[in-house]
Amino acid sequence: MKLIYLISLVLLGTPGALAHNSQPTKMSDWATHLAPDFVIGTPPALKMTPELLSAPTAQQDCRARIAKITCSVKDTQDSNCGEINQKAIENLQHLYDVLQKPLQKMFCSLPRIFIVDKMESLAMAGMGKENAAFMFISRELIELNIDPNSVFGWKEQLLFGSKLPRYEVGTDGPQVWIKSKSPLHTLQYVVTHEFAHIFDYLNQANNFVCAPGKDCSKKAQTEEEYREKMKIMIPAVNSWSALSWQNALEPDKQNMFPFWSKMCFYGCEGKESISLKEMPDFYFQFDQTNFVSTYAATNPFDDFAESTAFYFMANADYGMQYRVSTGKAIFFWDWRWHQLTKKNNWIELFYEGDLKYP
Repeated sequence: MKLIYLISLVLLGTPGALAHNSQPTKMSDWATHLAPDFVIGTPPALKMTPELLSAPTAQQDCRARIAKITCSVKDTQDSNCGEINQKAIENLQHLYDVLQKPLQKMFCSLPRIFIVDKMESLAMAGMGKENAAFMFISRELIELNIDPNSVFGWKEQLLFGSKLPRYEVGTDGPQVWIKSKSPLHTLQYVVTHEFAHIFDYLNQANNFVCAPGKDCSKKAQTEEEYREKMKIMIPAVNSWSALSWQNALEPDKQNMFPFWSKMCFYGCEGKESISLKEMPDFYFQFDQTNFVSTYAATNPFDDFAESTAFYFMANADYGMQYRVSTGKAIFFWDWRWHQLTKKNNWIELFYEGDLKYP
């Protein structure tokens, strides 16, 4: 049985052919989405600086390199790097100082970090040609070091159709409370999550194979064909996906719940959202799964990225506390993570291994 890593390599052939995830997002003309915040393709602004694609030298100062690779753009379609964003560079260098070693090393391999004026998500990671990795980060997020309760509270309420301005939290939706020892908590969490997508792609954390007796060779041409094909891609034995997913689209029977089909954070136009009246039932159902956060439950790639963020942020160094309240119940997601022994052990062994970098 032929091993296939990352469904896009088989289903799409070339980047940009079809947007695919469990909650479709707007597709640019240069990228294919594996998840709402992880894409395959080469950003226009990266094409303008091919000299940055060369491999870094072993003697490079990863922290100092941040100033060289940070670039301001209007949006993800912009082909021109703008002014030097000194505040963003300084905050990224401060972040470098507090990150754990496997994450610090990523700064020596990224050709570009784009500071974006306007984007729907908080950040986005991606892989271009020849494993050239990159990351987009919202300008306001990186410059202002916004309070995590506002950022993640706003994001959590997107599940329930919130239309409030960015980082505003309604009183009727779920309330998020986060605390840690990190001086750059929000930025550290977001960057750790995005780096995890790159580690996942290069080190095959999420591995899928064609189900026995099925033909996975035909490329999907429509969203419907794509979703059907995802259902016949099953997790490889001992892969990250095998812990929670029955195929490349859907959680396994132990982790599937009735409200799962309604979950959507980004690109949700025209899709029915979970109502506020359904909120208590939704979190009760979610609480029966082995996903560390609601965002982790949307697809295998964000399952790995969110778990990586909890692994590094909820450890002894930073002691992250993460609470979600519905008004009727409080859910302790940091405690939840420490109870997910199999996932904890899998992540620990993964980051203690011989990791591949861009």
